[in-house]
Amino acid sequence: MKSSVDTFLKIIGAGREIRRSSSYFFNNRKRSKESLFVIQRTLSGSCFFEHEESKCTVPQDHAMLYTHNESSSYGVAENALVPYDLEYILFRGLSAQNLFTTIRHDFGSVIQMKAEREAAAKYTDLFDRFRDHRMHDHLHETELITSLLISIYREQLEQTGASDPIELGYQTIQNHFSQPINVKEIALKTNLSREHFTRLFIQRYQVSPGKLLRKLRLKQARTMLHLTALPINEIALSCGFTSSNAFCRAYRSQFNQSPGIDRARMS
Repeated sequence: MKSSVDTFLKIIGAGREIRRSSSYFFNNRKRSKESLFVIQRTLSGSCFFEHEESKCTVPQDHAMLYTHNESSSYGVAENALVPYDLEYILFRGLSAQNLFTTIRHDFGSVIQMKAEREAAAKYTDLFDRFRDHRMHDHLHETELITSLLISIYREQLEQTGASDPIELGYQTIQNHFSQPINVKEIALKTNLSREHFTRLFIQRYQVSPGKLLRKLRLKQARTMLHLTALPINEIALSCGFTSSNAFCRAYRSQFNQSPGIDRARMS
């Protein structure tokens, strides 16, 4: 059985290195059997990262995210002209798994980390606190690492919005469906008209943004109906519906029964 200590995050290593030779190479499958999390930042030069049959460069102002005991590898390219100057933070803890995996799933294992942005500042602060022994306890470490991961996610989302407005709209729906946002407001975030955004969204995801919003809200609402005793109107508002009447109409349309009858049937 995992203890509470296993849940909280703990840095177990951090360092800075300068590598000049292609002999610098690691196969993560052959490293620790524990799934340790690593954020390795490129200060200058570059390295390569290979994962799931794809290979990419990790240049300056970028970082790579990986775990020990996974099928990935990285190293310095044979034709590298500039030394690879890097910093890494190595940590463990179950509470990092979902957020770490989500970043990699949504944006890939190589992400931007520009020096002047918030994520880089939090990375540096975390790095320095560990090296100077200025961590208060596991809770403090967990808070700082989680904050870093959230900043990384936010910055990748902003970057995605500049280059891929449809993906930005999709991520906005996934992350904010429980808020009372509508398709027009989401389209405004992407700098597209509602009609143009909806058309491109359907082409990519084979579902309209409005239907996806409704599906996510109803899924969460049904879970809350079955697992909590909250009043139906509170569930409706907490899942992004503007009123309990709108919620009940959508619920009947989706599940062919009212929320009240569905709750009673499951009790």
